Amino acid sequence: MIDSIILIALAMLLVMTFMLLGRRSFMQSSTDVATVGSAAIVQDSPMATSAAHANRAQASSALLDAFQKTTNAIAEKAGLTERELDVLRLIAKGYSYQAIADELCISLSTVQGHTKNVYRKLGVHSKQEVISYVRDSTA
Repeated sequence: MIDSIILIALAMLLVMTFMLLGRRSFMQSSTDVATVGSAAIVQDSPMATSAAHANRAQASSALLDAFQKTTNAIAEKAGLTERELDVLRLIAKGYSYQAIADELCISLSTVQGHTKNVYRKLGVHSKQEVISYVRDSTA
C-alpha cells in the first residue's frame, strides 16, 4: 500500500514538473511575438523564424538596391566604364585588390589600372576615401 502511494506521489510530482516546465516555456514564447501583416506569430515558432528571415532578406535587398543605385549614379557622374564600376563596387565593399582580381577573373595589374582610373575620376587617393565617397553619396 505504501509503495503504491509513493509511486502515485512520484508520478504526480513528475507530471507537475513537466507541466511547470511546459508552462514556463510557453510563457516565455508567448511574450516574444512577431507581427507579420495583421497576424501575430509566436517568436519561437517556425512561422516567426520564416518571417524574421523574410524581413532580413527584404532589408538586405533594399540595402543592395540602394548600393547599386548609388554606385550607378557615381559611375554616371564620374564617367566610369562598366568594369571600373565593378571595381568601384568591390572596393566600396572592402575587397582587397587580389580579391577583386579573383572575383572579376582579371589580373592584379588590371585591377590596379582600373583602380587608378577610378581614383582619378572620383578625385580620391585611397580605398578608404572611395568607401567614404560611396557612403556619403548615399546619405
